[in-house]
Amino acid sequence: MLSRLVRLVSTLPSVVNASFRRPIPELEPDAAYALWADSYPPEAHNPLMALEQKAMINLLPELNHKVVLDLACGSGRYILIAREHGAAIVYGLDFSPQMLSRARGISNQLARGSMISIPFESSSVDAIICGLAVGHIEDLSSVMQEMGRVLRPGGHVIYSDVHPFGKLAGWKRNFRTPGGDEYAVRHYFHLYGDHHAACHLSGLMIEEVREPLIEGDHEWSGCPAILAIRARKI
Repeated sequence: MLSRLVRLVSTLPSVVNASFRRPIPELEPDAAYALWADSYPPEAHNPLMALEQKAMINLLPELNHKVVLDLACGSGRYILIAREHGAAIVYGLDFSPQMLSRARGISNQLARGSMISIPFESSSVDAIICGLAVGHIEDLSSVMQEMGRVLRPGGHVIYSDVHPFGKLAGWKRNFRTPGGDEYAVRHYFHLYGDHHAACHLSGLMIEEVREPLIEGDHEWSGCPAILAIRARKI
């Protein structure tokens, strides 16, 4: 999801020459993931995803014997992580049939659905993990309200997105197909204030926040790359 940001970390010339490149087509998420799914493994497969995953794992609550929903599960990365942390049941939900096909290699507890209309009963799960997906939705509160609805009282949501600093920096969520074609995925940057307001309206209290910084000798060194949040249903 963050291939251009990964290039920012590793190859500064790609930024310097960006203005001379042809415009990259921007796709809606459903079209983008249909193209990307075949080469999207259930693991942190670039440096920025590794940075995000470390922050998310650091925020995980106790998952032993808990019912967990991996929301926007993609190929199942956080399904595996929730199992490793002792979850009793881990469900995966995603809107993309192609990504769900990838996830079927690791789980049969999958469903197709939207983040703004989760096909689960109210107060039915103990924890929700949602990695790098809320930026696909313009109205953040619609996502958080659904998360709040399906969480049991006292349950947690742990979620992440590209840091809103990226809007100022001009970052795009780009990817390449196996054939080498490059596309951008439509993305909305949400300020921390947007997250705070959306959580409050959804009965969720933010407990902890992580903003891991880009490291290395390049233009964006020391700048935040990821915003990761843990909130509890009150």
